[in-house]
Amino acid sequence: MQKSKKSAFSGKRILWVITGIIFLFLASQISIQPTVNGLEIPITGQTLAVILLAYFLPKYDGAVSLFGYLLLAALGVPILSEFSGGWEKFTGGSAGFLLGFFVATLLVSFLKDLSFSSVFFKGFLINLLGTLLILFLGNLWLIFNYGFSDGLSYGFFPFWPGAMIKVLFGTFAIYFWEGK
Repeated sequence: MQKSKKSAFSGKRILWVITGIIFLFLASQISIQPTVNGLEIPITGQTLAVILLAYFLPKYDGAVSLFGYLLLAALGVPILSEFSGGWEKFTGGSAGFLLGFFVATLLVSFLKDLSFSSVFFKGFLINLLGTLLILFLGNLWLIFNYGFSDGLSYGFFPFWPGAMIKVLFGTFAIYFWEGK
């Protein structure tokens, strides 16, 4: 008698993936724009959700959730920020950031299992590297399409302050979850 092989996607894993997609959708709709010294700082829940999803879900399930989320968006489901979706999001200015989301989930899934001397440092490093990777790939796409100056003006400078706030939120989320 042969032993049955365990499915790569058990019911529990499928539930995690679906929950991850719903979490990404809900977090993507969070958007605030506080004004500091006359400058609006756009802060959305999307990038923070991407990193935390990859950290808290079982290894690589965050990437599978994100793939499902992006697939639904590409098919036109209004699941991205501001209830948007459609193939044009993957060919327009957002394309590099969307790719960055996926690559960042893989990076975070890898980094979360490494040993660090401090949970706080681990959370900070994971959030910082994930955020920088998303910004780098997003800006690389913008620079390629719009030039260096416009790419940074539209894709980096307006988002950098909000990104650092999200790095801190993500750091504390990991720190308090790990209980150390």
